[in-house]
Amino acid sequence: MRIVSLDGCRGLAAIVVVVFHLPWLFGLGVPHGYLAVDFFFILSGWVLALAYEQKILGGLSFKKFIVVRLARLYPLYLIALLLGALALLLKQAAGEKQPALTCVFQNMALAPCWAMKEAFPINSPSWSIFSEIFVNIVWFFVVSFGLTRFRHKLAVNFCLIVLMWVFVGSIGRYLYGFQSETIYEGFIRAMAGFSSGVVLYSARGDRRLVWYFSFMALLILAGLSWLGNLVQSAILIDVFFVVFLFPTLLWLMAGMELQSRFFEWLGDISFSVYLLHVPLSVWSQPILKRLIALGDFGQLTAVLLYLVVLFGVSALFFSKFELPARSYFLARFSGAKI
Repeated sequence: MRIVSLDGCRGLAAIVVVVFHLPWLFGLGVPHGYLAVDFFFILSGWVLALAYEQKILGGLSFKKFIVVRLARLYPLYLIALLLGALALLLKQAAGEKQPALTCVFQNMALAPCWAMKEAFPINSPSWSIFSEIFVNIVWFFVVSFGLTRFRHKLAVNFCLIVLMWVFVGSIGRYLYGFQSETIYEGFIRAMAGFSSGVVLYSARGDRRLVWYFSFMALLILAGLSWLGNLVQSAILIDVFFVVFLFPTLLWLMAGMELQSRFFEWLGDISFSVYLLHVPLSVWSQPILKRLIALGDFGQLTAVLLYLVVLFGVSALFFSKFELPARSYFLARFSGAKI
């Protein structure tokens, strides 16, 4: 079952991440753009609950489940990593030291590079894929153990949201996840967001969920105020987006019967856009910086050129690499179907 409105949301969130990661190209920052990753986690919970909860309850094995998830995530993850590594290798050959290259094999194995400050330094968005796989595995066993009643899901979600924001209050900033020393923070973000998505799917269309997430946002804000950590107004905005706005947006969009070829296309290429935008920026940086140096018109030209190439390459990778690689992976390792 395809929800076109959610495809569009996924694509727009990927674009937010692109702009957030490349302020030198776009000439602007996106305040709180990092929260788009939390929207991905929430959306993932909704989609996986739709696609796999009943299959797991019906006896889907862990092997088939993890093969299907890796077939979806790993081929593009790997090719994006290798493209990024090749670009850095060429820079190193030109005389620029690239210590991130020592992390190639760890990252190929979907493991953080503990020796570096950044866990996935060759392609920074990869940390979220690592966290996604972690939470997928945890969720599989939760469902397998039969904890699928709505009250169980709601209780888990309540506890995870409270845990996440207690931790935020204790450190006085939003959680990271992309650094080696903060990998566990990414797990917390992923689990809280994913569980919100599962709750939203399980009671889809129920207006009381909007009140629930409104109550949770107010509860968290009250708790943070009590802890005295609202000196950073940014935390207020993070709470509003992650605890209230994103779940409410998903609740609204999931109930829309929207037909849009553009949104479908945007959803199709969103994963490629997300994973390829950093390697592509490294490859194209010399040309783009020359254009930017020409002034405002040059910067506009650089932005348009980059986006056209990014969307074109992402569409090409989706049709010519992602889909065939996914089918091969499934046929090779389990015979499972998507």
